[in-house]
Formats: sequence, structure tokens, C-alpha cells
Amino acid sequence: MKIYLRKVFKHDTTHEVSVRTDIVREFFDNNTNFTILGKYSRKSFNVTVNDVTDPRFGGEFKSLLKEEGNIEIDDLILFYKSKSKIELEIIKSKDERYSTLFGLFKNLERHTVFNLDNNINDDNIGNTLLKSNLVITKPKPYQRIFFGAPGTGKSHRLNEEANKYFGDNYERVTFHPNYMYSNFIGVFKPFPIKGKGDLYDIITYKYVPGILLKMILRALKNATENYLLIIEEINRANVSAVFGEFFQLLDRNKNGDSQYHINITEDIKLYIQEELQNCEPDIKDIIIPIIGETYDKLILPKNLYIWATMNSVDQGVMPLDTAFKRRWEFEYIGIDEGEDEISDKYYFKISQNGTTTSWNSFRKEVNNILSKCRVPEDKLMGPYFISKHILEESNIDELTQIISNKVLMYLYEDVGRAHRNQIFKQEYSRTFSMLRNVFIEDIRLIFKDELNLLMISSDNLNKVNRKNPIVTIEMENSDIIKVELMPEVAPNTVNNFISLINKGFYDGLIFHRIVKEFIIQGGYSNGNDTIDLDYCIDGEFASNNFENNLKHKRGVISMVRDQHPNSASSQFFILLKDSSHLDGSYASFGKVIEGIEIVDKIATTTTDENEKPIETQKIMKVTVDTFGKMYEEPKINNMR
Repeated sequence: MKIYLRKVFKHDTTHEVSVRTDIVREFFDNNTNFTILGKYSRKSFNVTVNDVTDPRFGGEFKSLLKEEGNIEIDDLILFYKSKSKIELEIIKSKDERYSTLFGLFKNLERHTVFNLDNNINDDNIGNTLLKSNLVITKPKPYQRIFFGAPGTGKSHRLNEEANKYFGDNYERVTFHPNYMYSNFIGVFKPFPIKGKGDLYDIITYKYVPGILLKMILRALKNATENYLLIIEEINRANVSAVFGEFFQLLDRNKNGDSQYHINITEDIKLYIQEELQNCEPDIKDIIIPIIGETYDKLILPKNLYIWATMNSVDQGVMPLDTAFKRRWEFEYIGIDEGEDEISDKYYFKISQNGTTTSWNSFRKEVNNILSKCRVPEDKLMGPYFISKHILEESNIDELTQIISNKVLMYLYEDVGRAHRNQIFKQEYSRTFSMLRNVFIEDIRLIFKDELNLLMISSDNLNKVNRKNPIVTIEMENSDIIKVELMPEVAPNTVNNFISLINKGFYDGLIFHRIVKEFIIQGGYSNGNDTIDLDYCIDGEFASNNFENNLKHKRGVISMVRDQHPNSASSQFFILLKDSSHLDGSYASFGKVIEGIEIVDKIATTTTDENEKPIETQKIMKVTVDTFGKMYEEPKINNMR
């Protein structure tokens, strides 16, 4: 197989993409008219090479690039040619293969051609190419266990590396005390066979394979692909019983295959015969020397990896024996190892006067108190004791509620149950409800030891590591709602919102529509649904060919429009609950970070038959802090 790799420069994004004469000769065999298949679009395009003295791709080449996602500066265009087929793929900088491919260029070179000696056929082009040839064959240890206290991010880190090295080629299983050999390897069991219609009128016996056996066969059938089996909580089951004789296969030789094979039972042999009977002859030619002519042997192939997680010490876990442990490589994740990602983020209120602290600062201070009580490490709180997606999606008020419920309950009923008098002040810890009430008033009052927290007032909070604009909506009754705008998600929508705020457009308007358990809506100067601006903006959402990844969850702010996708103007709505049916169809552009309870309060207002509040919900003033950054005037269209 021949490979042509082309680096994208700025000029290529605005003009025809050039190609060197020697590339036309060496890669395209001096052809100036050929067909190229898009890797992701699976569409074929007729491409020409124009001007023999300064060759450039013409014909439908620009259309091909557009279908594949368009090129940007520093992207790589990858051509593969096998037999009569040429295929093209665009490699973005965030692609796991990018750094490996980029390293193939010398100095300022932007074209390179090379050959790969492999048996990939036309149908496999692109699916196995880079994984088997240009990415390290052995990405990490074959058997690997991440261990540490709960909430340290073991599963998160394992998942990141699984995606990085294996793409979609991995499966996950969770061990528990009742998990057995039959679940992991397989077992003969009664199996229903469908009769006429939807009725199951025949019961037979069938060998039902477990996840390990399925992964072994999958790896054997696809020798050019790497596969991974992830075992969560490996020490919550009796691993000796779960692995059985397959435990012997964990010894690997220098090539990565099992050092020793096992002789398999008749039921497994029959299952493997059935699975392989329809395999292509060339695949069987690879597999038979491994498992034997009579299908009576089995190994873990070198392209199958097994990674796992376990808690270092925890309730309900089972010990791993020495013989089992020596066949694995262990990677310890310390209690604070993942804190860099959260150290200056995720603030919550520690008092009713608005003083805040970060989740990480509070977590570490509480861990210090627990350690003084000789609480073991497995009971301490890791950075992701509160899961990452909750930290990211919660605003300051929601996170305060989560900590006052989940974390305080954990400290009171679980980890601190035997140490309450050492952790909490006795006058507040007689009941959980009393402790929680004081916690909400001022978190510092409940602990016996002084908390050395990183504190910041709510007024200054938004200036700490904030890059996005913060909008303050002040209601007539002095209630405050703060919204973080996200220009990286919907740039022109944000520009439009900021422009209208700076012109005082929203000052004195009302939330003119309330749909119970759905939205509150505002943004028109006459207080109804009549558009009174003389322009609109294009809709920044997926169904309008614009990538917008901000989901319509509770507290998200989004633009109102009519049936035309480019009809948004000034009106916006704030969601009262998650509304995934809006994703991809409306331009979400920010989220409430403070005052979600004010949004809820507005939503309780009684409305008339037109969903208009009977008691006016007036906005006194809307301001925006851009932290010194200038935002452009919006790009508008002539819909109005």
C-alpha cells in the first residue's frame, strides 16, 4: 500500500490545494484524472490535476474536502492507494494519530510519500492502516490495574487511555461478589428459540460465551487490530474462581502472546468451531496454528489487552493472591493526583453572605481532619468524589446543594460515624438536620478544627480564571440571575446578546412567557411575541449545519426562533428542566451560574391562557462583564 501525506498551510484553505510534480508521478502514476473516495462520507469524487508546471488539485476536490469536514491550517490530508482505489481522510490535530503522522515530516516539508508492506485489502483501507502500522504496536502493559481511593479518577483515566489507544475496540465489565466463571468465560444454558410470530415455543441448550471468550475470538479474527477488555472493580469478585484455568494465560511471552496455552473443554471447543466455520480461509490459516487443528488449545493473543481498576482498601473487597498479582502491572493513583484539573474550578457557597470556596480546597481540608482521626485513605475524598460531569454541569447553587446533601451525609453517616465528636462541634451534630441547617448558614461553624479554605467573595468569583462573559440580570425586586455566556459554543449569538445588552435593549423588559416545568422567556421590548428588531441572525445549531455541543439542560439559555432556522433576533429562554429534544434545533449559548432559584421563583408565577404572567416579572437592568475583551457586532441577515 502506498501513502501520500499532505500538510495543510494557510494558503491551502483559501486556494486550490497544490501537489508536487514528483508526487503526481510517484503516487498518482502520472494520472491527471482519477476518482477519490472520502473516508467518512463514503462518497466518490472525480478529481483532476491542473497545470503540469504548477500542479493543483481541481475537479471536485474542494467538494470532497467539504464533505469530509473541511480543512484547517495544520490539518493533515492522508491519501491511501491500494490496488485501484484511492481514499482520502482529513486528520485533525486532536486525532490520536496526529502527532505520529506529523512526525513523519522532515523540517519544513509538507509532502511525503512512503510504502507500507502489509496485506490490507481495498475493503479495509483506513480501518486498520494506522492502528497496525503507524501507532505503537504495544501501547501499554498487557495486564494493568489502576488502584487508589474512590474518587481519584481511576475509571476516568482508564477510559481516556482506552479511547486514545484503542478507539472503539474495547468492552467493559464490572466485577461484583456474585460474578462467576460462567459470566466471564461462558456456560451452557437453556436458550429460547423463536417459533411463529413473536412466540418463543422451543427451549434448547446453547453455549453462551462470556466477555473474555468473545474478546479472544474477536482479537484472533482481526489480527491487525488491538483490543482491550476493561474490568471495573476487579477485587470485588473472587478472581481465582472467575478466571479459572484462563488465569494461566496471563503469563505473556516477549511477543505478547500467552506463554502457555490451555486445553479447553468440549463445550468451548464446539462454540469456537461454530464461530470460525464461516471465516475466510486466510483468517483460518492464521488462527489454526494458534488453536490447533482440532480447536483444543487457546491463548490470549498479543493484540488483546486486559486493564482493570480496584480500590486500594475498601469495604466488601476480596484479596488478590500473590500469584495473580504478579501477572499484572499496578499503577497507583494518589488521593490528590487528579486535582490539577479541578484546583481552580467548581466553587460553592460556604455562607449565606455569598462567600465561596472551591470544591478542591474544601475536600483537602476535610481530608486533613479525617486523617487526624486515623481514617484510612480509602475513606478520604478524591477529586472526583463528586463525578466530573456533575462538577462541570452544576452551577454554584446546585453544587452547594450537592455538597450539603451528598458530602455532608457521607461525613456524618459513613466515614465520620465513629468520629463525629472529633470532626464536628457537639452542639451541632446531635442530628443530621441540625448539622445541615448550620452547614447552609456557614460551613465553617460545624467543624471542630478551623478550615483553612481558599475563600473568595461572590462578587470577585467571576474574575477568577474566567474568560467567558458574565451577564447579570437584575429584577425589579432586586433578585439577581447570573449567566455565563459561551462564545466558543455560539460566537455570533453571544456577540448579538452582548451588543443588545450594551445598547440597553433588555433594560425594563419583562419575562413575558412562562411554560411550567419548561422555560421562562423574555427579550421583546413590547412584551409579546412580535419581533420588533429589523434584523435576524443565523441559527448556530446542528440542524442548521453549525456544531453546537451545549446541551439543553436545566439553567441553559438559548435563542427563540420561528420555523425558519435563521430567524432568531433578541428573544431568549432559560430552561427549567433538561430538554434534550431541543438539542440541535435551537442555539444554546450560555448557562445560569448563580440564581437558578430566582429562575424557579419566576416560574411559579400564575399565568393567563396565553402563558403570560399575571404578575409582571420585570427586568430592571441587564449588564455584562467581558473582563476587558472586546466582542464584535453580530453578523446579521435580512430575514426581517
